[in-house]
Amino acid sequence: MGAFTVDTGYCGKDCGVCARRGEISCPGCRQGPGEPSNAGCPIARCCVELHYGNCSACLQSRCCERLGWRSREPERRLAKRAAAYRGRSEGAESARPVARKLQLLFWLIIPGLLSALAQNARLPALVLAGLIVSVLSRAAYAALLLSLGSSDSRYRHAGALTLLAVVLETALSFVTSGVYSVSGALFLSLAALAAAFGGECYEYLAHAALLSALDDELADKWRSLLRWYALFTGTAVAALLLSGLMLLAMLATITAALALTVLGIVKLVYLYRTADVFRGIAQR
Repeated sequence: MGAFTVDTGYCGKDCGVCARRGEISCPGCRQGPGEPSNAGCPIARCCVELHYGNCSACLQSRCCERLGWRSREPERRLAKRAAAYRGRSEGAESARPVARKLQLLFWLIIPGLLSALAQNARLPALVLAGLIVSVLSRAAYAALLLSLGSSDSRYRHAGALTLLAVVLETALSFVTSGVYSVSGALFLSLAALAAAFGGECYEYLAHAALLSALDDELADKWRSLLRWYALFTGTAVAALLLSGLMLLAMLATITAALALTVLGIVKLVYLYRTADVFRGIAQR
């Protein structure tokens, strides 16, 4: 098989000279399909599972049927991707509106982040403006998620729960103005958090499902982001329940707020990349 270098695949091919590498978004099998979380290549997966550094370490390499496929592996992965599109009717025409809606989701997150900063300001005019921008942008965001329901039903669930969270958070703004009791405010806060959390969960899972067989690495990143979001949403809930313990509640609130802001920025990046996947399909 020749000398092995850093850029040599498990099968012995030089990943650096692969003409299909960019087309199938492959970072090299030792970082891409050879990884357990993204096992797109059966040859790389076999080496990983058997703990071989490369195929030449295997006694069956001379008669291995998988190894005989190595020259056709990029084409097999491209064919698998094309079959996934056909199976879900995600051709160029149907990919275009999906890309457009995902890009709109990207842009709608930005006013939401800015409105959160405005609502934390001390000026009443900025607080009110921030609330209005937040309600309008999140309602539009929910409507877009609902419209993506034909691509994956989880988008529909995400849209409905996001819309419910917007209604509950709007009601909560009146509660915190002193119209209702403290217990009513706590109940609405928890209900709004639960609805928002459910909406985010369904949305992240829908993005991951939409990317299945198209960009497994990005799909895994959406699932990982969901786990982090769940962790810090739990921290925010703990802050509400620990309201009697001022110091702990304050620390939990600050931690959750900072972490969820960072996760919001990461989500922004992932949304852009997801939209870019479908823009690429539409252009082809």
